[in-house]
Amino acid sequence: MRAAASAGRRHLESFPHWVWPLAVCAVFIAAGLLVLDDYPVTSDAVFTQRLLAINAFNFALGAADSATADASRFYGPAFEALPLLVERIAGLDDTRSIYLTRHLMTHLLFIAGGFCCYLLAYRMTDSRLLGLFAMLLFLLHPRIYGQSFFNSKDIPFLSMFMVALLSVHWAFRKGTIAAFVVCGAAVAILFNLRIMGIMLLPAVLAMRACDVYFAVGWVERRRVISSGAAFTLAAAAIYYASMPYLWADPLSRFAELTVELSQHEARLNVNQLFQGEYISVGEFPARYIPVWIGITTPPLALLLALAGTVAIA
Repeated sequence: MRAAASAGRRHLESFPHWVWPLAVCAVFIAAGLLVLDDYPVTSDAVFTQRLLAINAFNFALGAADSATADASRFYGPAFEALPLLVERIAGLDDTRSIYLTRHLMTHLLFIAGGFCCYLLAYRMTDSRLLGLFAMLLFLLHPRIYGQSFFNSKDIPFLSMFMVALLSVHWAFRKGTIAAFVVCGAAVAILFNLRIMGIMLLPAVLAMRACDVYFAVGWVERRRVISSGAAFTLAAAAIYYASMPYLWADPLSRFAELTVELSQHEARLNVNQLFQGEYISVGEFPARYIPVWIGITTPPLALLLALAGTVAIA
């Protein structure tokens, strides 16, 4: 058995490390195409998500009032603009084709997030097997896999989070200004998709501040400070450019959308069935998230997440 495992590892390592994860991606794309039309269209996709991309496009083309028409103005169009652009270039005009295209692009981004998960795990562990295992855990999560076809809010954010984490790891390894500019752009797009993405901004700056403290000599310290400043400026510039609603009055409108999105769920007049009773969205108990994670995540993934958290701590 040991000899077979050794032979398997040698076979795995006889190819460039990115060949096998690309093969996994190809399998998932083929499987996704077979079941693409088995998934529903959500009310968010009809009334909010596509609308915000249309508003952003119209605003960028000169219809200044369109970006302030409704609540969609508070959400970034970084992902939603892509399927709308494909829709217009391809001349799609029937509902079925439009939403199947949206499903396909959401799913492809999810698979790209899985590939980035592999790259991040491989870079951190220097193990192809662990990288592939992490990728499969990401792609085979039952609830997330289903959502990857029709949830164009959370799935792009999840996938872009993997891209952003990979860019952060790469930037700190390279240490160059160019690498941190790319990292800042990735964090900006993440923030555009969901306001929670801003958490990476202070995290990166805090780690860069530690690098300043431990830098040896003024030349090294200046290089670290410059890369941190480049990261911040790139993140701010890309976020501003990707949010048409901010163009007219960046500071006050940024404050407005921050307050609005932080209180969004509390203002929703929606009840959710949870443990046998309907609870208002703004009044979820503290156990809501742990319970949902527990009942929708495979036990193996939960055990590995617990073990990894303990090991890191």
